[in-house]
Amino acid sequence: MAKNTKLLISNSKEILEQLLPVIVKKIESESADVRFQSLKAFTDFITQYLCDDKIYNSEENNETTQCINELILKKLFPHYGLILSDADPMPLFGLKLLSVVVERNSAFVVILSKLKLIDILFTYFEVNHAKFNAFTVKIIRVII
Repeated sequence: MAKNTKLLISNSKEILEQLLPVIVKKIESESADVRFQSLKAFTDFITQYLCDDKIYNSEENNETTQCINELILKKLFPHYGLILSDADPMPLFGLKLLSVVVERNSAFVVILSKLKLIDILFTYFEVNHAKFNAFTVKIIRVII
């Protein structure tokens, strides 16, 4: 469903308000597989919306943009400590999603700072660190 752009756009309100909050809540699961599958599904959906200027535009701040921002701030970001410290591949998907989030709206960097995630991200930016990858580079580039 996340790959069907026409379906995503025509049902964006329902998906953003009803489906995605349920999916992101599953990141709290005790099951590593459930945590990963929920983060992967959430990432697949939300990146499609973030990259569609008709749905997400941080300058115009339309209704869907506000809904996405609230979902990220209130439902996703509180889990980021867990996501980045979880077993692989959770941190990779977390970094992938975070790179898209901060590229589309750099105002989220302030929130990352308040959540004390900037220091963690800078430690990942060291050569030979297991979590040093293209997503980390993109995030650090926006932070700097």
